[in-house]
Order: sequence, then C-alpha cells, then structure tokens
Amino acid sequence: MKIKIMGIFIIPLIILSCATFQGTFDTLENSTSQRQTNGAARTMPSSALPISIPESSNANAFEWSVFQLTNVERENRGVPPLQWDNILGAAARAHTEDMVRNNFFSHTGSDHSNVGQRLTRAGFTWSRVAENIADGQQSPEEVISTWMNSPGHRANILDPALTHIGVGFTANKWTQKFGTPR
Repeated sequence: MKIKIMGIFIIPLIILSCATFQGTFDTLENSTSQRQTNGAARTMPSSALPISIPESSNANAFEWSVFQLTNVERENRGVPPLQWDNILGAAARAHTEDMVRNNFFSHTGSDHSNVGQRLTRAGFTWSRVAENIADGQQSPEEVISTWMNSPGHRANILDPALTHIGVGFTANKWTQKFGTPR
C-alpha cells in the first residue's frame, strides 16, 4: 500500500514477530522451527462477521474482530475455535500499550519480562502460551492476513494445543496472546 501526500509516496512500515513459550521460563522458542501448517490464508471481511461483543468481554471492536477472524482461520482448517479470555485480553492490551508508550517492538517487555512472565503476573495459570505481535497494519483484516502469510504467526494461530486468546490493539500495534490453562 502506498499513500500519496503532496507528491511524496510513503510506504507504511509493517513489522511482525511471534513467540511460543511452553513449560518453564527457561525456554523461549520461535514457533517457526517447530510446526507445519497447511492451506493458504482465507479471511472474511469484517462486514461478513457480526460485531456483537459480549458484555462479559473486555475487548474493543478491533480486538474482537481479530478474535473472530482468528477463529475463522482455525475453523476453515478444522481446528477448534479459541475461547476469549479477559486476562489474556488485558495482558495483550497492556503489552501493546507498553510498546506504544515506550516506543519499542518486542516480545520482551520494557521491564524485561517475557510473555510467560507477563501472563503469570496477570493471573493466568498456564501450561502453554504463545504471542504474535505486529506493527503498522490498519485493520483487523490486514493484521490477520499478514500473520497468516507468515509461517510462525500462522503456526501460533492454528496450533490446536492453544485454547484461549486475548487481543490488544493500540495505535496500529497489535498483540495476540494465546494460552492453554493448566
């Protein structure tokens, strides 16, 4: 995508990263080296999905759309849908806000925490966690398409061992936190 402003072409910067964490805090692995995925990305436009956020959810409309589109990708490939988790949602938004506030892009928080440590601190008792982050995408459809075209991110989205999700969005930075409760 190019945006023309007064004769100057600006190409938006889009950055991605993903991580998977399982077991103890001693091992952080990049999911691209462990999982195989199949099928091409197929997403539905958000207009085809009802945006009806349950009152019990802490998600905003963009976050809820990413949740729904993530489940469309899983269901298109025979993977059970994820359940929304408010703790994961709050932790995802907090990490996204931390990246915006402190002007960085990383799975490591400004306090040097990793995804597993942040989720434990938030109160999520987990056996497996993973995280996708992105920067620069303008819509839920764009971020899901970008993640589905990246092997490591797609692997996290389609991992049947992950059962719960929360999403954070602030200033075109995105975080998906996946978890399986212990």
